[in-house]
Amino acid sequence: GEQDDELRPDLEFVIHQLLLVAKMSDFPDELGRREMLTLMRKMVLVPEIPENNIEAIADIIRKLSINEQDFIRIMVEVVSDVRELAPTVTNASPDDVRLEALLVGIKSLIIIKYILQRCFDPLSEGSSMYGLLTECVVPAVQSSETVLQEYGIECLALCCLLDKSLAVDNIILFAQAVKQGSGELHAKGLAALLDIAFMYGIADLAPSLGEPSDFVSLLYSELESEDERIQATAGEGIAKLLYAHRIPDPSDVLEELLVLYYHPDTSGNDALRQCLTYFFPAFSYMAHDNQAVMQQVAVRAVCRLAGVLKQQNSDAQSGATHGQAAQQIVTWSDPRILDAIAAMSSSSSVRTSVRMGTYSQIAVDALKRIFSESPPTRKVLVQMLNKLALDENTPHTHLQQMFVLVRTLAQQGLFSDMISRNALAKFEVLLLKLLEVESADDVNLESWLEEPEMVPIFEFISSLDEDDDATSSASDDDEEAEHSQSPPESDQEAPERSSRNVLTGLNVISAIPIAAKTRTRSPLKRGREQHIEELNREIDELLDTDEDDDDPENYLS
Repeated sequence: GEQDDELRPDLEFVIHQLLLVAKMSDFPDELGRREMLTLMRKMVLVPEIPENNIEAIADIIRKLSINEQDFIRIMVEVVSDVRELAPTVTNASPDDVRLEALLVGIKSLIIIKYILQRCFDPLSEGSSMYGLLTECVVPAVQSSETVLQEYGIECLALCCLLDKSLAVDNIILFAQAVKQGSGELHAKGLAALLDIAFMYGIADLAPSLGEPSDFVSLLYSELESEDERIQATAGEGIAKLLYAHRIPDPSDVLEELLVLYYHPDTSGNDALRQCLTYFFPAFSYMAHDNQAVMQQVAVRAVCRLAGVLKQQNSDAQSGATHGQAAQQIVTWSDPRILDAIAAMSSSSSVRTSVRMGTYSQIAVDALKRIFSESPPTRKVLVQMLNKLALDENTPHTHLQQMFVLVRTLAQQGLFSDMISRNALAKFEVLLLKLLEVESADDVNLESWLEEPEMVPIFEFISSLDEDDDATSSASDDDEEAEHSQSPPESDQEAPERSSRNVLTGLNVISAIPIAAKTRTRSPLKRGREQHIEELNREIDELLDTDEDDDDPENYLS
């Protein structure tokens, strides 16, 4: 009656706690083991037994079994009993018969799911589980009932984890569930895809779907889902694939995860943010190859984030700012932190000079991107330069490349705000210190032309000059036409002349303000003095305006 319905939740809770106690107990007595096994099999046959109790019973039977094969044999008999001893309804309508068959099918699939979760031996065609696959799982996947399809997809995915050939044959089915399914079917299809890819790798599964890039693109599309649970599942699965080196080209995938992590649209997805918060430092500090991938995508990710983030204070709603995102990415890219962690575990010091090359490449890439990015992005990149912890272990070639790029930026005057100019000046002061020269005038750029490592930088600057020449006036074109009439140069003289033309275009212009070159005034002091001069000019203009207002002729007019 009504009183029994009120007591039912309490009784189910008590029974579940007793099952948990039994799961933690020992059964040295053979007679007691048999009695417990008989009791568990009877409890599973109860029509309205909760699903969490079925899971606890499966754990107990696994503990009572001799080995895995004995456990599978017992549980297959239980599934057969559930299907054969299902209560029949006399004088029932077709809907009642259909509902009863549906409940029996769901219960059978739940038991099969818990069997597969506790099995580790490969699935063979002669095993008892293979019979359940053909009799219960496959018909459920092909059923028109959505709930049976959901449980069938989940059981089939567990079977695929035990048999690689079965996974390759059915990977298209899981992809269709992701593309065409909705709700729980979509979620379980996505989870199946990610689990199978983690087990066998994308390279072995991709031929069934096309190229590996097609498989990764399918996972990419789930990161843009409006359902936060789907988005979190996709993000967690892709993070696991990256961590296990299951993705052939990890750089693009890591860049997408970085953008997704800082994107304002994911600020409310706590499950995704929590997973990625743990993943990025764990991935970067696990191996030097992983950190090299982080260093490779650092500048690209910061440039993309500059288009979606606003420079504002961090709070619960706004999320991270440009500076905070750049600082975290630079920290994850720092090889000294990785070496410090390795030294703590191995009690031996590791030299970082070898790996500072990829770390300092971030500065070179950032300086190159400044020439082509928008002013807001330039400001973020130039501030990012001073967050890099460059030291004496930085390769000398990279210091030379940075210095030439900084000089070129100063000459072109791409920064209109004082903050960016001071940041560039501060970075050049650091470069001069690491190059062990007193000022920019002491740098011998002529000697750098003969170094092969500097050729790409001079070619890059030369390409910038060619872009400027394309927009020059017609008079410049006439001069170039006259110049073209001169005798052609030899193949050996042409590259050297091109590099010297680039060097001549640089002149001796430093990003450091004049005040920074003296020993008495710093760039910050120089900036304050300029600000004071601007205020004095504004005050003089206001005084001149007041004197004009006091003139009687102005009142007459």
